[in-house]
Amino acid sequence: MVLSASLPGAAPRPERPARAWLAAAVLVAAVFAAAMWTDARRERELAALPSTEREALVARVVETLRTTCVAARGPELTQFCRDQARLVARMPECGGECRELAARHLPRPSR
Repeated sequence: MVLSASLPGAAPRPERPARAWLAAAVLVAAVFAAAMWTDARRERELAALPSTEREALVARVVETLRTTCVAARGPELTQFCRDQARLVARMPECGGECRELAARHLPRPSR
């Protein structure tokens, strides 16, 4: 870290680039923490639903993935289908066919 003094006898201060890096690191950490908190909140909300409601929700989303999302064209409908697939894939009631349908609509990892 490069230090500079503004006045004789004054304590050395970090230069601006060091402050900028520190501010950027704090910002990245805050964004990451907010994303983790939001994800945990979604999980709690899903878990709080009664099992009959979760089962009904899974059935509706699976039907949407099977029908509406099969021929999804355009960015808005494609994003809707991805969001539905992400939602249903988080639910414990989503098994077999549900997981396969969800996987078809989720983006594939790239190298």
